[in-house]
Amino acid sequence: MSISVKTRKILWGRAANRCAMPDCRNELVISVGDEQAGDEDPSVIAEECHITSRKTDGARHDPALSPKQRDEYDNLILLCRNHHVEVDYRPDVYGVEDLKNMRKNHESWVRENLNVFEADRQRNDEVYAGYVDEWVDRAALDDWEAWASGLTSFPCLAEARKKELEALRSWMLTRIWPGTYSDLESAFHSFCMVLNDILDTMNQYGETVKRGSSYDILIEKRYQKLQVWDDEVYNRLVREYEMTLALLAELTKELTKTANLICDLVRRHLLPVFRREAGYLSISGGPDTDFKFYQCVPLYPPNVDAQRAYCGLAELKKRVAKSFEE
Repeated sequence: MSISVKTRKILWGRAANRCAMPDCRNELVISVGDEQAGDEDPSVIAEECHITSRKTDGARHDPALSPKQRDEYDNLILLCRNHHVEVDYRPDVYGVEDLKNMRKNHESWVRENLNVFEADRQRNDEVYAGYVDEWVDRAALDDWEAWASGLTSFPCLAEARKKELEALRSWMLTRIWPGTYSDLESAFHSFCMVLNDILDTMNQYGETVKRGSSYDILIEKRYQKLQVWDDEVYNRLVREYEMTLALLAELTKELTKTANLICDLVRRHLLPVFRREAGYLSISGGPDTDFKFYQCVPLYPPNVDAQRAYCGLAELKKRVAKSFEE
């Protein structure tokens, strides 16, 4: 199990990114770099501390808690590294209820003393964070390269995964957004548009094939099904097949770009530590014309307009067609 984005947003937001120890309360996200030069980067010096330890031999461990319960807000407190060590080294002084009361008192102090805390904004941020958690799970970000790369060279999509993506599309279309971060909402909208174009392309050119006990959606090689030989028709169908492969490869890159853009904006607006350890999403493919395989990290240019990031299917088709003419 791991701590969800929503849980982290509750923990960090209600604590105002500060250590909950009363005689500390230092800010736990600092800026590193030159803000005027545009290379400022947030550095996190906080620790999300488990009140009852995950480890059986850790401080205040409670065997009655499930792994999921240990990663929920009720069992967490935000501390600086020094005070994390202190509370775990002295469980006789800092018991479970002591730490929960410390967190409660710190959050009250934040609400009463810091002008930076906005209750409405925090509630909206928690809504965003919940959507991000759901998106991460439904889009299978932790398994991204494995499933998305299947669309880049010899397009194949498991039927079960296709149904999951259709459900993701429907879920994204029906979200009620808070309206706080327009660029993040636009990035989600772009992701949904690209996903829709991928699914439509697979529906238009794919065929369902049974493999063992499961079914896959493959791009149909219509040129292999000619009943009467015709050079012109054969060449047209081969070109159509190759252009469809190229289009799906480009759509997959666009989907990965929009997913990486969403992750960047989540780090900017909601949680600086979001997926930093996992890094950017990548895809692999090949062999190319030189019979080489590749791995790449598709990204939009810095400061791209999230609302106009994706050019649309019609423009992407033009680009693919032009590449075949060159």
